[in-house]
Amino acid sequence: MTATRPGGFLPSELHAVLECACAAVGLDHRDAMLVRGQTNAVFRLPAESAWAKIARFGTPAERVEQKVRLVRWLMDAGFPPPPSTPSANNRSWSTAIL
Repeated sequence: MTATRPGGFLPSELHAVLECACAAVGLDHRDAMLVRGQTNAVFRLPAESAWAKIARFGTPAERVEQKVRLVRWLMDAGFPPPPSTPSANNRSWSTAIL
């Protein structure tokens, strides 16, 4: 049986990316729970009442930036996707759509 590769990462790589990303924006990654690991990896961050989404391994930075702009545009239009960054000022569990 082959190992699961959520988002195209080995589990150790994925957790290293999560730890680094959370440190960069001041979020606590401890007790993170992987809730989806197909195209992207989506983690629930219980200590922060927030979600973290990690783009698929090898996704160009421009594509990630485009998706972040789209999520922000949707939020500005009143559609409640989960926030893509802590600066979105809305980390409610109730806004999470997976």
